[in-house]
Amino acid sequence: MKENDKTKEQLILELKDLRKRITELESDHRRAGELIRQSIHNWEDTFNNITDMITIHDKDYNIIHANKSAEKILGLSFFNNEKAKCYRQYHGESSPPRGCPSCECLKTGEPVVFERFEPHLNRFVEIRAMPQFDNSKKLIGLIHIVRYISERKQIEEALREAHD
Repeated sequence: MKENDKTKEQLILELKDLRKRITELESDHRRAGELIRQSIHNWEDTFNNITDMITIHDKDYNIIHANKSAEKILGLSFFNNEKAKCYRQYHGESSPPRGCPSCECLKTGEPVVFERFEPHLNRFVEIRAMPQFDNSKKLIGLIHIVRYISERKQIEEALREAHD
């Protein structure tokens, strides 16, 4: 009889230990969730406070995400699930224009950097197109970073004229 009582006591102790461990795991899970939420917030805050335009595109040239600078400059609102083609927004074209950084990046899977005057934006820009890959290394889209460089181009032109 004492053997059965001892077994019951052991089971009760084991059950208490399991409950304690479950409580610890739940606490760890809550902390991990909070760290993930904070990390996402920090990423979004950084992404949206960069003054360069940043857009993320799928392989069909759809802009699927944009930072606040890009939304403001390009007149996009991603809160409305708006589909926007990058070539329409950046170049004012109905299809990818010749020398399109997105086309080159999607074709080669390599980063591409272009400097050009964009009449649609009425500015000189530096466009960086960087490929995005999934976990199996399949090309799924790209990231565009656009920086206005009109001021730099004016300074370069003034320096060239001064040296001529």
